[in-house]
Amino acid sequence: MCCTGSVGILCWSGGELSEVEDVVVEEATVEIYLNGEFLVRLQALPSDLSELGVGYVVSEGLSTPEGVRAWGARGTRVEIQAEARPPARRTLTLTTSCGGGVASVALPEGIRPLDPSEGPTISPDAVERVSQTIMRGTELHRRTGATHVAGAFDSFGEPLFVYEDVGRHNAVDKVIGRAVMTHTSTKDIVLAVSGRLTLEMTLKALRSGVRVLVSKSAPTLAAVEVARRSNLTLIGFARGPRFNVYSAPERLSLIPPA
Repeated sequence: MCCTGSVGILCWSGGELSEVEDVVVEEATVEIYLNGEFLVRLQALPSDLSELGVGYVVSEGLSTPEGVRAWGARGTRVEIQAEARPPARRTLTLTTSCGGGVASVALPEGIRPLDPSEGPTISPDAVERVSQTIMRGTELHRRTGATHVAGAFDSFGEPLFVYEDVGRHNAVDKVIGRAVMTHTSTKDIVLAVSGRLTLEMTLKALRSGVRVLVSKSAPTLAAVEVARRSNLTLIGFARGPRFNVYSAPERLSLIPPA
C-alpha cells in the first residue's frame, strides 16, 4: 500500500503487554512553487502532489481555476504555472453585537456573496450517501487511522473523486486541484470533508467557487457567520440520516425525485 511503513511497538490490551507490528502512515515535506518562485512548504501525504499544488493555489485565492495553466511534480517539489492574482488582505473584520456579545465576521477581501439559486440542489438522501462515503473512509485510513478524507460529489451524492491526506486542508486542496485539472466545475460539486468546518475550511471552499460544503463534524461560529454572509450552504454533523443545515438552506431539496 502507498505511503505506509511498519514499525514494531508495544501494545497494551486485555491486561497484557505484547510486541506487535503496527502500520503507520508516511508524511513528507512538500514544497510548492508558483511561476518559478517558492510559495509554501507543507507536511503532506507523499501522493497526488500535483493535485495538492493546484488546489492550494486556487483555494488560497492565488489564482482562479481558469488561470491555472500547467503543473507538475518531481519528488516532493511541485511546480505550478498560473495567472497569479494580487494577494488579497487576509484580515477579517470582527464586530460585537450588544445582544449577548456574539462576534460577527465580515467577508474578507476578494470574496463576494453567492447567489443562493446557483449551485447544486441536494436532497436529504443525497446528503446521507455523501456522509456514508466520508464516514467509511479509505483503506489507508482504515489501516492507519491517520488520514483525513475529502471528496467531490454530484448532486445525487455519488462520488466524483475522493482524496486523503494527513492534513485535512491538504485533502481538500487535492479535491479542488483534481476538479481544476479535469475541468470539473467547482460550483456544481458538493464538497465533503471528514474534519471540522473551521473558518479557514469555509474560506477555502468559497475561494474555489464551491457552493455546498458538508462534514460529518461540527462547524465553528466564525465558519457559520461567513457561510451565512456568503450564502454558502454549510451542512454539519452529517452522519447517516441526520444532519444540520447552518446556512443557505435554499439548496436543500425536500421534494423526492420523480
